[in-house]
Amino acid sequence: MMSRVRAKGEGSVYFEQQRQKWRVRIVTPAGIIQKRFNSQQEAIDYKNEEIAKIKQNVYNKDGLAPFGQFVIKYLADFKTYPTVSEGTEIFYQRRANKIAPLVKYPIKNITTEILQHYFLSLKSSQDDKRKTYEFLKMVFTFAVSRQIIQFNPMLAVPKPELAYKNEDDEPEPFSQEEIKTILNYLKSDHSQHKYYVMILLEVSTGCRIGELLGILKKWYNSTKQQIKIKKSVKQDKNNKTILGNTKNRQSIRTYDLSRKLCDILDEYIERTEYASEYLFSTRTGTPISRNNMRRTWKRILSELNIPYRRFHFLRHTYITEMLAQMPLADVSAAVGHSKIETTLKYAHKKKGSGKRLAEIAENMYY
Repeated sequence: MMSRVRAKGEGSVYFEQQRQKWRVRIVTPAGIIQKRFNSQQEAIDYKNEEIAKIKQNVYNKDGLAPFGQFVIKYLADFKTYPTVSEGTEIFYQRRANKIAPLVKYPIKNITTEILQHYFLSLKSSQDDKRKTYEFLKMVFTFAVSRQIIQFNPMLAVPKPELAYKNEDDEPEPFSQEEIKTILNYLKSDHSQHKYYVMILLEVSTGCRIGELLGILKKWYNSTKQQIKIKKSVKQDKNNKTILGNTKNRQSIRTYDLSRKLCDILDEYIERTEYASEYLFSTRTGTPISRNNMRRTWKRILSELNIPYRRFHFLRHTYITEMLAQMPLADVSAAVGHSKIETTLKYAHKKKGSGKRLAEIAENMYY
């Protein structure tokens, strides 16, 4: 039961019994603001101040302020309230860091031509460009909704093309032969034993790269032959490697492992010379960054003359192979997809039914 104080559709203040906090919820033209306070009066005062800002349209005066300041204010007021997830907040902050060439322009002076030149000069992947495009479109849409500008200049900027325009252009998953070649190469080199175990675990579970790097030793149970995925390594807004939340709730899961894989993991842990809470870490015990792992992966493929595909394609490969022998729902749950439709993208490649996931991976690679 929650006590609630409303202000004629302009917002609400209510008491959350579970958190013992007063919560403000305001619907604005740009989205919903939500915030918690210790006292009812603090909550009511905050609600009234925000509603006054909206009625006065105070953002209009920001039309001549530098675009960077406008974006910071927009994120602070509308995009970083308590309900925003950690990953979403980091996404917004990192997108904001990408727009350095635009920050000094007043928002009213930013034209389609300026934005087009910005995207042409942007040195990043197509996927990254598309994310920046959507971020800027969101910011300018907000500016139009507050009547700061009359026209959204992003509407006339062509959206960066996908890296692969259609399914036929996208590289194929790794073949079993390619993965065996990679594993045999790493297994034969003592200095790369860590990567042998890491990639063996990856092709046996299909977890995301951040999840793989974020596994703590305490989440591995050799006796039960299980390993848990509970967190994910990611970069914060300052590009520092941290252990954060997984992509979604479905991503928190437990994998069954084969006895043979557990024996390999046990031996690896025992022979590791440096202490760390992470299953895979740097020599100083810190988590391996996703960027460093990508560089290592690129090097490995280059040394073996295997056509480059992102590390994520190992996950593609796992899903594709498992769909050939396991029910769709089982595979979707195993890889932590929030929607079974996501897994369906791989279903056209191979179909069938069969054995346990761990046994299938063991029979394929070791």
